[in-house]
Amino acid sequence: MLYFSYGIRKSGSTLAFELTKGLLEALGHPQERLDLPFFTDRRVNFLNGKQTEAFDESMATQIENALEPGRILAIKTHGAPSPYLIAMLQDGNSLGHANIRDPRDNTLSLVDAGRRARNRGRGAFMNVDSVASAMATVKNQMSIHQSWVSQPGVLASTYDEVAFHSEAFLLRLGAQLGYSQSELPDLAKLADQVKEKAFTQFNKGVPKRHRNDLSLQQTVFMTHFFRKELNTYLNDWLDPIDQALLQAIEQKEIAVGDPSIFENLNKRIPALPAPDKTNQPQGEPLPPPGFLSRSSKRAKGILRGGVRRLHTAGWHLRSFAWLIRLFPKTKKTFVVLGCPRGGTSLIAGSLQRAGVYMGEVRTSQYEDPAFKIKPKNKHLALKQLGPVIHQRNRTYPYWGWKVPNNIYYIEKIRHLLIRPVYIFVYRDPEAIARSSARHDGKDWDIHAERLLEVAHNHTNMVRRFQSKVGDKAHVFRVEDVHADPGAFADQIARIVQPIESDRRSIIQFINPKGGYV
Repeated sequence: MLYFSYGIRKSGSTLAFELTKGLLEALGHPQERLDLPFFTDRRVNFLNGKQTEAFDESMATQIENALEPGRILAIKTHGAPSPYLIAMLQDGNSLGHANIRDPRDNTLSLVDAGRRARNRGRGAFMNVDSVASAMATVKNQMSIHQSWVSQPGVLASTYDEVAFHSEAFLLRLGAQLGYSQSELPDLAKLADQVKEKAFTQFNKGVPKRHRNDLSLQQTVFMTHFFRKELNTYLNDWLDPIDQALLQAIEQKEIAVGDPSIFENLNKRIPALPAPDKTNQPQGEPLPPPGFLSRSSKRAKGILRGGVRRLHTAGWHLRSFAWLIRLFPKTKKTFVVLGCPRGGTSLIAGSLQRAGVYMGEVRTSQYEDPAFKIKPKNKHLALKQLGPVIHQRNRTYPYWGWKVPNNIYYIEKIRHLLIRPVYIFVYRDPEAIARSSARHDGKDWDIHAERLLEVAHNHTNMVRRFQSKVGDKAHVFRVEDVHADPGAFADQIARIVQPIESDRRSIIQFINPKGGYV
């Protein structure tokens, strides 16, 4: 099988590839470079952009013929997948991952790479000669990333996960390949070995480096420029400052500015002549510095570093003080998803009794009227619900809502939610359909087929969304909840932690004799 390791340039893609290689080798899949004409890199199995876009059956066959049966080979690329490669992913004949980085940090890393390439007089980033050109390059790469991450069998990963949570990345990678945790090697040790021995093109390795390298106004401009990408691909990695900044930009509470604010950065990156090593004077080698000299130099370096860190901390306090009033208060957002008459009221009522603010509910259905939007008006969801979500983010540490039709618009507002916890509830479709018939006063014999079709369609939409949220999902079945209310109450208590929930109240609510039916 072929495993494609895609990553945006300067996004930690080389480290992601080396970690993938290391795990595959540890699992018994050798990763030596194959002697094939289209692997252009001298060290690894690498396809350039044009080769990836032209990848066809002939190339796939040549690689497969060079492999032993059952062997998995990692192939590194920065290019967009060809139609044939997409078909392989969709048919389950290939797997891969797509790595991304905060586009603001990605831009600055490209700026560094462009300067180094021009100083050498060669390299892939020679044309990155300004912040604007780096931003445009990253923007274009994001569209290629979308073409990968939208395919089945492609694992989405980030620079922060790969660089600073490598063990978690390897664990997800192992699960994608079909291995249980007990079958995997010591992942922490493996990650350390890769970082120590492999060529990873390590640059600064600093999370949120744009906060040190950019002024506040430059940060605002770049955040506005990449707001769609940040919300779409990196929502789960945004901290309270990013959340507040994006919210302020969206509500036009701050001025974005114009590209002229990067003039000072552009002055730092012009092309420099390559150093002339032909006529350097040859003098006597200097003796190694003595102990006192070394100690003095080290002390001065520590002092300079301390002063620099103090200046940086002061800059953050001054620059982001205005954001304090915008800091969201929310620590978790609970979203209940399921079918009408499918148990969503059971979950919402239990969350309310567990101490979660579920809106100004007015009926035993526990539906939040502020979040009621008809499916045909789903295109208005962001405009209508954006202010509501922002207000609750500023007001409630733990809040949520239940409206079965939220499945029609959840994707449009998902990026506004702070640390969302998705709670899915399922019920037998026929039970849903019969309950709907009773609730709406419809004759079952006449409307059964249509009611069953509606129940199945809604359930399928919910399941598709569940597949996208991964480990943020908690799943219940109505039948299981009624069979063991105590176990359900205990699970709800774990989900809402650190809220101290009233277990007895939840159980009484669930019991068909004393509460929800």
